[in-house]
Amino acid sequence: MVPAVLLLIATGFVSLGRWQLERAEVNRDIEHRFVEADRLDVLSLPLADISAERHRYRRIRLMGHYDPTTQILLDNMTRDGAAGYEVLTTFVVDDASRDELTDASANALAGQRVLVNRGWVPAGWDRAELPDIRVWPRAETIEGKIDRLPRVGLKLGEPAPADEAAVVVLSFPEFDQIESVLRHAVFDFQLLLSDGQAQGYTRSWGPETDRDERNIAYAVQWFALAAVAISIAIGIAVNGYRRRKAAA
Repeated sequence: MVPAVLLLIATGFVSLGRWQLERAEVNRDIEHRFVEADRLDVLSLPLADISAERHRYRRIRLMGHYDPTTQILLDNMTRDGAAGYEVLTTFVVDDASRDELTDASANALAGQRVLVNRGWVPAGWDRAELPDIRVWPRAETIEGKIDRLPRVGLKLGEPAPADEAAVVVLSFPEFDQIESVLRHAVFDFQLLLSDGQAQGYTRSWGPETDRDERNIAYAVQWFALAAVAISIAIGIAVNGYRRRKAAA
């Protein structure tokens, strides 16, 4: 009975090791895409053609102004072990930044907004007191990288935001929830505001370095535990067999 249980445990350890190897491959791909995207020209595609997955980490430059009416704080965002938020602000794009659009397309997209992640701000001791994230709606040109919204494996329910709040706190929202809060449509990607751009906060976009190596190290540990469990199971089975043979 015990050897069977140990073999079952070993199987679980092997599965965890394989999962870590898969994560290592995913993290290598993310790091490769980030580096390769930086070598490409700044995007000049019509905004409607941009996909967060296909164009992930590509640079894009836009002309327009921020809309300070309602901003979003992404909750549960940590940096260097400190709790905080990432600041999402809509940016109203001018026609001048969509040079390749036809007049009809430009008119159809007039007033459309892009969700800009202006960076990370720390949370205070009193979570009811939100940070000052005021933004000036002046005409300017911004540049950043295209990305999808942050995701989480398990999302718990959260209270509905207050109507017409100037700052709304959300935890791992989807775009339909964001559009409901903002009361207008946005393109289904976020722009990670580049370092050096005005009206931004703490920013250091990009995947963690050597994360794939950590995944491999974890995988080796899981495989080692599986080997130990198998060795113990074999030892118990052999000893049991010897005792039964001696008693016969």
